[in-house]
Amino acid sequence: MVETPQQPLNPDDTLPPVEPPSVAFLVQLFLVPGLIVAIIVCVWLAFHWLAHLGNDPQAYVRTLRRANEGRWQAALNLANDLRGPGGSRLKSDTDLASELGSILDDEVASGRTGEQSQTLRLYLCRALGEFTVPEAAPALVRRVDANDDDLTTQAAIEAHPEFAKIQKETLKILQSNDRIPYFRRRGEYLYNFWQDAEHTRGIWRRTTWEEYKKDDPEWETVLDIDALAEEENANWVYKGVEVLEPSLDLAILRLSPGGKDASVYREFSIPEKKFVDGGFELKEAKSDLTWIDKDTTLVSTDYGEGTLTESGYPRIVKLWKRGQPLCEAKTLFEGETSDVGCWPFTIRNSEGTFGFIRRSKTFYKGHYYHINQENAKVYQLEIPEDARLSDLFGNQLL
Repeated sequence: MVETPQQPLNPDDTLPPVEPPSVAFLVQLFLVPGLIVAIIVCVWLAFHWLAHLGNDPQAYVRTLRRANEGRWQAALNLANDLRGPGGSRLKSDTDLASELGSILDDEVASGRTGEQSQTLRLYLCRALGEFTVPEAAPALVRRVDANDDDLTTQAAIEAHPEFAKIQKETLKILQSNDRIPYFRRRGEYLYNFWQDAEHTRGIWRRTTWEEYKKDDPEWETVLDIDALAEEENANWVYKGVEVLEPSLDLAILRLSPGGKDASVYREFSIPEKKFVDGGFELKEAKSDLTWIDKDTTLVSTDYGEGTLTESGYPRIVKLWKRGQPLCEAKTLFEGETSDVGCWPFTIRNSEGTFGFIRRSKTFYKGHYYHINQENAKVYQLEIPEDARLSDLFGNQLL
C-alpha cells in the first residue's frame, strides 16, 4: 500500500476569514463613547455655569423662576454669594431685591401649597432679609399683612435684620423673674398666668393674699400648659379663661393651636384640676363662649356653611344648654354676612348675670343688644355706634 505524502500546512490557513467592519461595530466603537463624553462635558458645563451665576445677578432671577432642579442650585449659590466676600454688592442691588420680591409675590399668588413651594417662599423671605436696600421690604410687608400662611409670615418677620436682637431682649424681659405677678382675685384665691424660661407655654396658678404678700410666695399650679401640650402632642397657646361666678368651680379655657385667631374652648373643673368629661367644648374656630349659669352658655362659632361673615367671623349667637348638641342650640341673633362679626358676652354684678351681644358693623362701630333671659328675646340698646359697653353699675350701663 502506497502512502500519499502530506502537504505542509500554511499558517494563514488556520485563521478565520477576514471581513470588513460592520456599521454597528463602528457605532459601538466610536459614536457611543463620543456621546458619553459629550454628555459628561455638557453636565460639567451646566454645573460650571450654575456655580458662576454670581457674575450675573439677573441669572439668579431667571433660574429661580424656572420650576426645575437648577432653581435649587441657584438658590444655594445666591445664599453663598450674599454671605460671601462680595456679598455687599449683591445686598445693595435694588433690581435684584425687587425681582426676588416679585418672585415671592408670584409664588404666593400661584396658590401652590406643596413642599417645594413652601420651601421657595421661606427661602425668598430669608434672602430678602439679607438686603440693605428698601426695595427688599415691600414683599416682606405684604406677607406679614396677609398673614395667610403661618410659616411664611414667621419667615417674613424674622427676615428683619434686627429681629434676633429684638427677640432676645424681649424674651429676657418677658421671662424675667423680677416681673410683678399681676392677678385676678376670685374668692379666697389670687389667680395668675405665668410664663418663664422653665414654663415657656405658661402655667395657670393661684395663691392666697397672705402668701402673695411674701417676698417669695408659694403658688399652686391649676393647669400646666407645657405639660398639657406634651401630653396631647399639641402646640397649645393659652388665650384666656372665664370662670363661672359665683361658684368659682368651673372655667371655660381657651386654647389656640399655634397662637392663631381660631381657638378651641373646653370646660375645666378647678377643684379637680382637669377637663370636664362631656362638658362644654368647641372645636377649632373663631368663636366665643361665655357662661350664663352652670348649665347655660352663650355661643357664637362656625356652625357650618353660611354661618360666618365675609371677614371669617361668626355672625350667629345661640343659647346652648348642657348636654345639648350644638346644632340644637336656640338661635338668639343673626347678623349680616357684611358685618365683621357678632359676639356674646356677659356682665355680672350683685343682682346677677346679664347677657349681651356685640354686633360689629366695622372694627370701630356697631350695635349692642341685651338678652332677656326670661323670654330669650334680644333688644337693641339705644347707644351711639362708636360707644363701647364695659360694665354695669346698679341699673346704669358704663
